[in-house]
Amino acid sequence: MEITDAISKIVSSTVKNYSCIFDDGWLAVLLDSPLLWNEHVQLKFRHIASRFITRISQNNLDYCTRLMKYVELRHIDNVTGYLGIKDLEEQFIYASNGLENIDIEPTKLINSESDLILSSNQSFVQMQCYFFERIWSIATPAMQKIAEIERGVSPHEMSKELSNDPLEICNAVANIIESSRSEILVVFPNANTFWCAESAGLIASLGKKIKHNVVVRAIVHIDNNEGETETIKEKIRHTLRSKSNDLYANISFLTRELRDRNMFFIVDQVDLLSVDIIDSKKKNLTEILGKATFSNNETRISATISVFDTLWIQSELEKQSHAKQAYFNIFKGFRLRQEEYRRKWLFEQKGSRKAKDL
Repeated sequence: MEITDAISKIVSSTVKNYSCIFDDGWLAVLLDSPLLWNEHVQLKFRHIASRFITRISQNNLDYCTRLMKYVELRHIDNVTGYLGIKDLEEQFIYASNGLENIDIEPTKLINSESDLILSSNQSFVQMQCYFFERIWSIATPAMQKIAEIERGVSPHEMSKELSNDPLEICNAVANIIESSRSEILVVFPNANTFWCAESAGLIASLGKKIKHNVVVRAIVHIDNNEGETETIKEKIRHTLRSKSNDLYANISFLTRELRDRNMFFIVDQVDLLSVDIIDSKKKNLTEILGKATFSNNETRISATISVFDTLWIQSELEKQSHAKQAYFNIFKGFRLRQEEYRRKWLFEQKGSRKAKDL
């Protein structure tokens, strides 16, 4: 196992970042070799940036799911061997398995006849860094690829255009909620949109996902002219809790004016469904829905997640401000005086007695 030992030593000596590309065979070797696996896992705990590229398929989903807990993982179709770059331009390593059949025992992939290339030549390593960055830029994020495999759809099917038919949009919302595996982020632009979604059974679908350990974070915008805002908030909280068997649900409220009046869902950080709300007074979901857009574009989803996070922070600040104001209201009207209390400690008393005895 000389090759795995060599790779382990290089990985363990990394101090800044580690980038690598490997095929299915090496993925199996990586996870079945305790030494090699431990060194790659330790990259995260040593706060070293690590970016891995491999071919994600139905056969190695479990391996890839384990690996992406510790590294930033992406998918590309055509990969062969193991290529690693330590600390950008410091050292390059390439190992070929020398075997075309990757369905055999992983340990047999490593043999004395396998090719191993080690290089510290700056020009050569720099060229390999450029090659890695090009591959990384076109590779598919692991979460997105896994979602495609689990849902049994292709990227082209996932990016289809939605019509303006309200019934089709309602079905699309229900489907995207049902497809979630780990996280749902949702924004309701007003309380009425939430109640329309509740009447259509969408809040029950969110509650069902919470029961199945999917993290749901929801933001509901409450207009200041909607009446008793605290009463509205409590009703919404109670509704979501009742749909999830009182399991903890992350829900925040925002009163600051929203720039865009649309409802959107972000599922597993790979799918985005945004729906315009054309009428905030009707009581049926099909009557308030306008144009809907669906996207799995990484850049657009990242930007929308940033918007969501900003709104979430604003809602938390509002919550703190309300809590502070409520605290001051409790003591409002009381005439409190400033008092200072002092205590004589036991050792001070004993010391004073000794002084008197002298």
